[in-house]
Amino acid sequence: MRQLTGAQERGFRFEIWLEEVFKNVAGIYNLRRNVEFHKERYLFRQADLAYNTISQQGLELVIIEAKYSSNGPIKYKLRSPKEKQGQPIPKIDNLVDEIIERQYFIGANKSVLITNKTFDKELISKGLANHIYLIDGTGLQKILLQQQKRVSNLEASIQRIHLNGQVSKKNIIYIS
Repeated sequence: MRQLTGAQERGFRFEIWLEEVFKNVAGIYNLRRNVEFHKERYLFRQADLAYNTISQQGLELVIIEAKYSSNGPIKYKLRSPKEKQGQPIPKIDNLVDEIIERQYFIGANKSVLITNKTFDKELISKGLANHIYLIDGTGLQKILLQQQKRVSNLEASIQRIHLNGQVSKKNIIYIS
């Protein structure tokens, strides 16, 4: 297994914690974590979590981007424009456009952005304008309380997750 940085390890713990929350608390059993949606051998996009739901419109695919923060709000602007190795993807300089591009590529019906902290004002404004569902740390606490699960300290709950080789597990889905 590759060596993880502290930030990567915390991010993976958060994703695994969210998987447990959605399965055990929200009752979403068809949830998959670390999903790669492939169109061709080297042309793919990754979603932290994905699941299907049935609505009045039929079967819908929901993708979730998990952003763990140790330092404060998740920002709208990315540190540098996004580029994928060998993949034709426009330069993306903000998180909202990255999520929209991923949703379009995958063919997902809905996108959700979740953090353990908060979002900056620009991300909230642009995310909501683009129909991205936003859940911050306070929202996570509300979800847990609605299901009568008390978590006195969200951070401690996330850090209790044991990685145990779960980091390298991938779910690959081929799409056309």
